[in-house]
Formats: sequence, structure tokens, C-alpha cells
Amino acid sequence: MRTDLVMKLAEQGDMMAQYQLGLAYAKGDGVPHNFESAMAWWLKAAEKGNISAQVQLGILYAKGEGVSQDYEEAAKWYRKAAEQGDPSSQNLLGVLYSLGKGVPYDCVKSYFWLTLASTQKHDVIAVRDVVGSDLTSAQREEIEARCATWLKELDAKNTGGK
Repeated sequence: MRTDLVMKLAEQGDMMAQYQLGLAYAKGDGVPHNFESAMAWWLKAAEKGNISAQVQLGILYAKGEGVSQDYEEAAKWYRKAAEQGDPSSQNLLGVLYSLGKGVPYDCVKSYFWLTLASTQKHDVIAVRDVVGSDLTSAQREEIEARCATWLKELDAKNTGGK
């Protein structure tokens, strides 16, 4: 990667360059390995709506890399990406709800997010089934219907209703 060019673009506010520069710092690719710098660049991109940066921030907070471990912050960033339709963050948010980490334990919300992730071919079926075992079949059906509606609304939003 041409870190000089990426750095220039990132400093000019380019969201993708900010994400890429964060990735370079996280991996030590062309720049010194530094989670604090990775986080700073990902934060800039995430605040502009970059899904990948939002997921990475969630992971840093969940693992406590470059920051103090903070599951509430992890959940916040996973939610931002999940609400944009990212199945990986939907899975991670669902797991946090199933464990009560950073969010109150809530098997309904957990099942909702895990179902959204699974409908997008994200491999979460085992976790979702464990969480779903605490729900009635009527609750599972209602959540699955809400997921279908949610996905249609997201698709309409992303395609401009076309």
C-alpha cells in the first residue's frame, strides 16, 4: 500500500482512506503497528458512516486493544454497522445481547440480530438456536417476520425505493 498517498487522502477527509490507514496501523503495514492510531483513523471514518470502521472500533473495544475494554462502546459501534445491514456486526451485537455484555441481557433482541445475520448467510445458526430455545415458537415467528420487514425496509432505503 502507498501509505504516503493514503495518508494524504485520509488527512483530506477521505473516508475510505481513513479506514485503510486505520487498517495499516492495526497491521503495521507501511506504518508502525499502533492500535491507538488505528482507532483514531477508524473513528474518523466510522463517524462518517463507514461500516468496516464501525465494526473495527467495536472489535477494539470488545477486546480492549488500544483502549480500555468497554462492551458498551463495542455494542454502540456494532449497532451502527448492524443498522446499516452488516451481518457480521448483527451477529456480534446479537452475541452481546445473549451474554448481557455492554447491553442488558435480552434473548428477544439477541434472536432478532442473530436472525438478521443468518438471513444474510452469516454462520450464526448454532448461537441463534441456543438463544431461540428461550423463546416460544410464537415469539420466534414474530421476530423472524420483523426481520423480514426490516430487511425489506433496508433494501428500499439502500435502493431509493426502486
